[in-house]
Amino acid sequence: MFTRANAIFISILLVFFVLQEGFLNQLHLFGGGFSMFFILIFVWSAISTQESALMSGFIAGFLLDLAQGSDAPVGLWTLIMVVTCYLVSYFGYGDANPVGIVAIVAIANFAAQSLFLTMGALLGVQVGDLGEVLITLIGTTVWTLVATPIFLPLFTRLHDFIMKARV
Repeated sequence: MFTRANAIFISILLVFFVLQEGFLNQLHLFGGGFSMFFILIFVWSAISTQESALMSGFIAGFLLDLAQGSDAPVGLWTLIMVVTCYLVSYFGYGDANPVGIVAIVAIANFAAQSLFLTMGALLGVQVGDLGEVLITLIGTTVWTLVATPIFLPLFTRLHDFIMKARV
């Protein structure tokens, strides 16, 4: 990515992160709701090159590590997001089918949260009982399937504007 595009993308990422942490986390939907921040990162990774996805995953993971609600060891979210975003880019790059992108984003959301729970449990993070964890995992996946088609046109236009603009 170009330096100007990086700066614009990081600014947009910060805005969506603050929006997610400040507002959307306060919405209590059945099954846990959705993360617009995750949807943005995974859509961006699916339509970007693998190098851009790695950088996006690193920045997103770093922000998630710094979130006040994160009780995990610093670096856990960064590792998970780098790996997940790379795999999303690897399997999703060049896929112009919106249904495929929605499916990849939902699978990536499920995979990232499952990896966080598994690795967090190995590192001593309290994860809760199995029933609540499964309801939350399934609920967030379903809400991601519902919300991704709503945000997909906005995020793809944002990506095209930032990456193709020569201003």
